[in-house]
Amino acid sequence: MIIFLKKKRSRGSIAFGAVLAVVLVIIGLAFFALAMYMGGQNETKNATDAGMLNVGKKVADNVSVPIYPTPNELIFIDVANDTTSGEDLLASLTGGISDLKEINMHRINRVWAKALQIGINAEAADRDGFGGSAKSNAQKAFEGAQSISNRLADKLNEKADRYKYFDELAGQNSVRMLGTDAKTRALQGDNWQTSLLERGRESNVTVAPPEYSMPPNFQMPNLVMKSSRKNVPAAAKDFWFLSGYSPIKLADRTFWQIPYVYDETPHMVSGTEFAANTLKAKPIDWEKPIPNAFSGEGIAVAKSSKAPGQKAISWVLTNPGQTFKMSIPHSFVRIKLDKMYSHWYFFPVGPQTKVEYGDPQEYKYQLDTHNGPKMPLGGAFCMYVQAGEVEVGGDVLARNLDQIIFGLPDKDNEKIEAYLVNRANEMIGKVGKVISVDELHDSLSDPLTILYLLAEQTEFYMFSADGETIEIMPKYLALIRAPWLLLKQGEEPDGTEMKLVDDADCPAVLLNKVSAKPLPKCILLPPTPIGWGLWDKDVYWTPGSGYNSCLGNLRVKRWTEIYSLGIAFPSLL
Repeated sequence: MIIFLKKKRSRGSIAFGAVLAVVLVIIGLAFFALAMYMGGQNETKNATDAGMLNVGKKVADNVSVPIYPTPNELIFIDVANDTTSGEDLLASLTGGISDLKEINMHRINRVWAKALQIGINAEAADRDGFGGSAKSNAQKAFEGAQSISNRLADKLNEKADRYKYFDELAGQNSVRMLGTDAKTRALQGDNWQTSLLERGRESNVTVAPPEYSMPPNFQMPNLVMKSSRKNVPAAAKDFWFLSGYSPIKLADRTFWQIPYVYDETPHMVSGTEFAANTLKAKPIDWEKPIPNAFSGEGIAVAKSSKAPGQKAISWVLTNPGQTFKMSIPHSFVRIKLDKMYSHWYFFPVGPQTKVEYGDPQEYKYQLDTHNGPKMPLGGAFCMYVQAGEVEVGGDVLARNLDQIIFGLPDKDNEKIEAYLVNRANEMIGKVGKVISVDELHDSLSDPLTILYLLAEQTEFYMFSADGETIEIMPKYLALIRAPWLLLKQGEEPDGTEMKLVDDADCPAVLLNKVSAKPLPKCILLPPTPIGWGLWDKDVYWTPGSGYNSCLGNLRVKRWTEIYSLGIAFPSLL
């Protein structure tokens, strides 16, 4: 009996062990299957993340729209590139560089910024009362930027390109836990959406400090901002940026920027943040906003498997990682020097009134001798007064262009500086570069300008050939240095002329040997006859919006006034 019970217990232990082994195998297989599932899910998620990161990079680089050959869009050719100065305009217009006519996410903020700069110039001129046709041109620039922007927004909201960019990289990531031949591809559908993230943060367009970027006496509150990064890189601490997804209102127009936080690259974001900032969830006034964030769904399937495959969704924020400056690259200011004349003045009834007599005589940028006219009854009780032989040109002899514009007689020079420095900075495309008042004067003070003036070159151009520095040259040299000026040399400002300096004068260094003959029975009153002179100057500014690349004309008018005074009185003898 005892032996029988032992045998029965032995058989029961074997059966229990077998069941336990089967259970353990099942549990092991379940854990293995779960591990494979979880591993496959992680691999699918990683592959989807990689695919969406590629989407974030490629949509910024490769999705683009052409500039149409219309006047309102062709003005943006010089910002249809990734350089700070704009490539050669002649090459871009003739198709010499293949990508110059394409606008992508790198460049669209530059387009909007150039339209904004044109609008600012036009509005400033209009507020001063000298707007001319600038406001109309600013509207054309706005319409051109809006048209380009709308096409790019439409293109970015198309899904076909994003599917392609996703598959390029997602399919290269291993999902072997789902099968040796498993691959991840885009699961086309409603989970491919766009969103507008980083609202109110900086765009990739910087602005020169307001005192340089804005025309004189013009302000735009809340136009610029500092970088929103918590730890701003040292290189960007002094930068000012336009704000992204924030309306920039000017007159009756609203300009836009896409936020691209400084020195960041495309990266993954949370689905919650993405969903909260879609246009549907959080609308903005921009009719066709350009998105900066994209969601996508991937599916990993093995060819040999009949299983439905693994799915994953990822969200990416794009950033071109390139910073530009608000500028009008191929622009210029024309400086014109009027012909100079000597004018002769007499006092036929005494020193209270003066009368110009005789023809004005032209002089150039050298000393010249002019013979004064003889005016009958040109002095009180005088038969005539005759101006002597006078040497003129002392106000311009051996003077450089800076001295011609700002030198004696000097008056209201700050107004001239303000306009020229502002326009110089609008030409500069290099981020962080500012043209100061001193640099402006240095350019105008080039000793070669003395020789140019002696050679009777009186039309100069201020321009930037490299987007970093300004140059001031006579017209014929400027056309060689910057060949794009060949296309622009005939353009005139779209504003109207204003006077910045009104009849500034100072005593002239000249000798006027006056002679006079009194009327019969009259004698000359000592110390007459006497002669003296004044150097005079007017400076005019015609503002240009930059729509046609002309940012303005500066016109300088100089002349010499020569006075001859003779006074006699009746003799009692």
